[in-house]
Amino acid sequence: MKIYALRHGQTNYNRRGLCNGESLLEFRERVLGFLAILPGLPYQTIALVAHEETLRVLYGHFHHLALEELPALSFYNCQILEFEERGQSPFF
Repeated sequence: MKIYALRHGQTNYNRRGLCNGESLLEFRERVLGFLAILPGLPYQTIALVAHEETLRVLYGHFHHLALEELPALSFYNCQILEFEERGQSPFF
């Protein structure tokens, strides 16, 4: 079993987190890798329930934020965010 941990507010985004968990850069790549499978699904709308760190990555991706800007983002508990595909290439 592999356990991942991120240290919130970490300033070295390539550095491993707590207990040798993934860095923010690695975490972002994992989340964006998940987005890559969504266009192949037979659905028009997808509901995604996620923790705040994942929401930071998604929000940053869709709003073209730099990796360094992500830790400053915060969201309300149970906040609903809506993201839409861009042009011909969904999500990217």
